[in-house]
Amino acid sequence: MSKVKHPFQYGRRKEKMVAQRLRTRGYATSLSEASRGASDIKARGPKSWNIQVRASCGRSNSNLSPSERRRIKIQARLDNAVPVLAKVCGRKVTFRSVRTGKRLHP
Repeated sequence: MSKVKHPFQYGRRKEKMVAQRLRTRGYATSLSEASRGASDIKARGPKSWNIQVRASCGRSNSNLSPSERRRIKIQARLDNAVPVLAKVCGRKVTFRSVRTGKRLHP
């Protein structure tokens, strides 16, 4: 598998794909600017989610570091939302709760 030439653009494209998928399910989404915050997407609808997107099909670690987990949990608590990790591999998206690790369905 070849390396991605522009990882920021690749990640941003996957964030937009996840946001679009949530919009089709009735959520209002907003993407963070430059991905500097704890979450990449804030989705509001039937449920409120703060989402961190990880896009990788390779063997690289797509889990959150302890500091990232702490940051997204704090931000979600302040926003009264569920902290969610969205793993993207190709066109497949899997949502998991950061708190419990259980799979979530939008």
